[in-house]
Amino acid sequence: MRHTLLLTLALLLTACGGVPDTYHSLRPEITDAPQRQGTPTAIRFTELPPYYENEYLTYYDGAGRITLDKSHHWIYPFQDNLRDVLRQQLANATGNSRIYTYPLGENNRPDILIDLQIRELIADVQAKQYRLSAQWQNTRRDGDKPDNHEYRRLIPLTATDPDSLVAATATAVQQLAQAIADSLPH
Repeated sequence: MRHTLLLTLALLLTACGGVPDTYHSLRPEITDAPQRQGTPTAIRFTELPPYYENEYLTYYDGAGRITLDKSHHWIYPFQDNLRDVLRQQLANATGNSRIYTYPLGENNRPDILIDLQIRELIADVQAKQYRLSAQWQNTRRDGDKPDNHEYRRLIPLTATDPDSLVAATATAVQQLAQAIADSLPH
């Protein structure tokens, strides 16, 4: 009886010792901070697809279903990490050191507001593509109507392991930042 109990306990411990959790972050390449103080600009609103409401790495599987990889987590809430990285990359792409995210400091009054809606930001492992679809508005503080923009990309995936999916997500965010930078008034 004791031998059976020990064997059962050993099997349970072995079964529970599966793949350890791995944590990922969208990290931009570290570059020199922009020195030019350009037009104060702020990312005011960012909407993400509902599959980013969780902490797990998410992708379309071979059957086209959204899959949550529960052994791979985003280290920060994804929306916060995305906004921070997008702000940094927008600053680098424009050379403007005055790019902010909401909530703003007390005396900060941006001249341009960016409202972003990301419809797709996800890998399709069967198609070996990373899908990016976004819309945004640039609104001038003194302007009548917003300037609307849309951006869609299918980025080829050379690999579909979790690290490659995280890298593809970072590449998609970088390309989106460049598209937003190109849409801003010069």
